[in-house]
This record gives sequence, C-alpha cells and structure tokens, in this order.
Amino acid sequence: MENDETDDAYNKAVAQILRNRKEDMGISFDALAEQSGLPRSTVSRVIYGSRDIKVYALRRITAVLEMSATDVLDEADKIVTK
Repeated sequence: MENDETDDAYNKAVAQILRNRKEDMGISFDALAEQSGLPRSTVSRVIYGSRDIKVYALRRITAVLEMSATDVLDEADKIVTK
C-alpha cells in the first residue's frame, strides 16, 4: 500500500515533468489555462505540485502540452522508484 510520502513524490514528479514541458514550449499559465479549459489557479497548483492531480486535469493539460498522460505517469514512476 502506498503512503502519503509516496503519493506526494508522484505528485511532485508529475508536476516537474509538466512544468519542464510548459517551459520548453514557452506557454504561459494563462494560455495553458485557456487552452485546457481549466481555471488558471488549478493549472498553477498542478504545475507546482501543490494539489493532487485529478485525471481530467492531467488529461487536459497533457493534451495542450502535446504529451500523453500515460507517458507522464510512466516517467513519474521512473523518477519515484529509482
């Protein structure tokens, strides 16, 4: 069974992956929010890892960032379990 520390580590790993991609693409928080249909505050909290990531938010954000949610989760798993 996973614990809170592990859950937090996954949230932070996913956030870092999304943040890196956002920066690589040069997309602003406002543009990411607008294109994903999510409030800017939600996007900001997800990108900075300060909230649990809901599946619908991950799906919308990764679509805008031209990423697969599955690939993001796989990469996060590699980061957390290494």
